[in-house]
Amino acid sequence: MALEYELFNEEERRFLVGVDYADASSSPLLRWAEVELMHDWLIVGVDVKDRVLGPAPDKPEFSMLSLAGDLILRGTTWDEGIGFLVVPRPHDVTVIRSYVSRLADNPKTERNERIAAEEWLNQHPR
Repeated sequence: MALEYELFNEEERRFLVGVDYADASSSPLLRWAEVELMHDWLIVGVDVKDRVLGPAPDKPEFSMLSLAGDLILRGTTWDEGIGFLVVPRPHDVTVIRSYVSRLADNPKTERNERIAAEEWLNQHPR
């Protein structure tokens, strides 16, 4: 799906992945981290044990964003299934745009998040 919807391409395998930088006792501290897939990679399977992209070994859950910011891909697993959500052109989705606008306008939003929200809105004017 990532290739089909152009999250990245075969030559340039870089994208952003949502990461929680908080420790276990803190509130979530979510940020985008730029990553690049190695030639051999595995997100789900018997060798995935570090919980980098999910709550438990072999239970990945992740949000990914294209470097251009024009595609979001969200994946999760359940006991007997997997699910994906693909959102092309998230800047054109009213509920997403409204959320980011509220972040940008809210004085209680952390300064760096407010700046990032303003930049995203400016990069994708209506």
